[in-house]
Amino acid sequence: MDSQQIYNYIRFEEPESVLKEILAILQRISPDFATENFTADYRVADRLYKGEFPGYRACNTDYHNFSHAMHTCLASARFIHGAILEGIMLPQRDISLTLSAAIYHDSGYLQEEGDSVGTGAKYTLQHIARGIRLFRGLRGNNGYSPAELDAVEALINGTDLAQNYEDIPYPRPSMELLGRLLDTADLTAQMADRAYLERLLLLFYEFQEAGIVAYVSEADILRKTVDFYAMIDRRLAGSAELCDRCMRSHFRHSADLDINPYQESIKRQKIYLQTILAQAESEPQTFLRRQGIVEHVRRKYESSPEEA
Repeated sequence: MDSQQIYNYIRFEEPESVLKEILAILQRISPDFATENFTADYRVADRLYKGEFPGYRACNTDYHNFSHAMHTCLASARFIHGAILEGIMLPQRDISLTLSAAIYHDSGYLQEEGDSVGTGAKYTLQHIARGIRLFRGLRGNNGYSPAELDAVEALINGTDLAQNYEDIPYPRPSMELLGRLLDTADLTAQMADRAYLERLLLLFYEFQEAGIVAYVSEADILRKTVDFYAMIDRRLAGSAELCDRCMRSHFRHSADLDINPYQESIKRQKIYLQTILAQAESEPQTFLRRQGIVEHVRRKYESSPEEA
């Protein structure tokens, strides 16, 4: 079973490559799928994160970056395609709104042009509300009705781990299902990333800047991720079986594979985390080597002492 299928044929360093794959999935859903709104939203988001949109600085958070937004958006499209294959009726307009919400769900980490203090990580606890305001302000004129903007707000709110789905005013049951699919995509896309464990070190320093004291060191965030896995399992339990079926249906139809490569990758990450925690009581991060992330962290934060 090959978790590499998450990445095959897609160059995540090229946003247009990811967009091309998402649009291809939408064409599988319906040859006449109206993609104009989503495509426009996606390309503006790309410019925002690159610092090419007037009034905003380029993204400077290493964990919550455009790569994560693209992974979330692609995983959402895959879940939705699988849901359609499973016989679930989802309005095309709602699907488009969900994908736009996906690509903007963490845009609240972006800093405005005059904000030169620190990085967008300082907005960790406010990023959901900030992202909703950004979407309404920048994209509200992209053919959206007030009701549709409210729906995007509900969808983005659903990615907030402090929120319960039942407390979010989704306008209709199909939108609540899409909200659950988006939240699952957000979580599983990052946890299935082949460098997820390495990227947790980047997340630790984002939390440090935000003043979040739940983790006292790089090693501590790795140790507590074992409990995080269990917490996410509880959060997603209500839709886990359906989401697994949807992702399997997508890959069965698209790649002739009866697997959920996201779950396969998450399982491997979890096993490796447990292995290194058992081997290294003080510095499990020394076992992490993918994508040069540990070296990047050392260069960037070498003057910042930390407890092991």
